[in-house]
Amino acid sequence: MSKKDTTIKNLKAEMQKDYDKFVTDFTSNLRLRTPIATGAARRAWSKVGDLKIGSGLSKRILTNAVGYASILDGGWSRQEPKGIVDNAFKQTKK
Repeated sequence: MSKKDTTIKNLKAEMQKDYDKFVTDFTSNLRLRTPIATGAARRAWSKVGDLKIGSGLSKRILTNAVGYASILDGGWSRQEPKGIVDNAFKQTKK
């Protein structure tokens, strides 16, 4: 393997680690920001797929299986009136 190929492989591996950490932190922030009455919506956040850096693919990686998650994300709850996903994403980016 050439030095260039090794460098690219190492770079992709580091990017993958950063991405995986971001997804873990984002999931944690989603859970923390999800309003809680029974806890069902908060517990329902789950990872549904992996994205490999360099694959050129785009796909959904997180989901919430409760039917009212989108309503909560729309700001319905007084606990999180500005929604969940955008705020959790901004928090994770910091």
